[in-house]
Amino acid sequence: MPTLFSRTGNGHTVAGCNLAFDDTDSPDGMCTTYLVALILHELSEFDLIGLPRLVRLDPNIPWKTRGNAAMCLSLGRGRGPGKQCGEFRGRKFSYFEDGSPANPTQLLERASRVL
Repeated sequence: MPTLFSRTGNGHTVAGCNLAFDDTDSPDGMCTTYLVALILHELSEFDLIGLPRLVRLDPNIPWKTRGNAAMCLSLGRGRGPGKQCGEFRGRKFSYFEDGSPANPTQLLERASRVL
């Protein structure tokens, strides 16, 4: 998994490990945004660096399921004060505007156990 650089809401450039998800929904259930909530809940040892990125894909594709979106999370160790960005199953989620990247191998190993 590559280490990428992204801009946070305050303009800082932060190195981070990114997990991206697409095509997780089906006629039988699941959806990409719900999967992201599950991942954040299960990977609580990692901090969210910047807000999750929702990528809207072409809404005119005839074979799309529902919302046709992908999600990207930048994970690592946050620095400074966290800002609440959501809640899932009674747990509040925060993101950090600054941070250091997660170890890509550890992150991928841990994420693969959840998926």
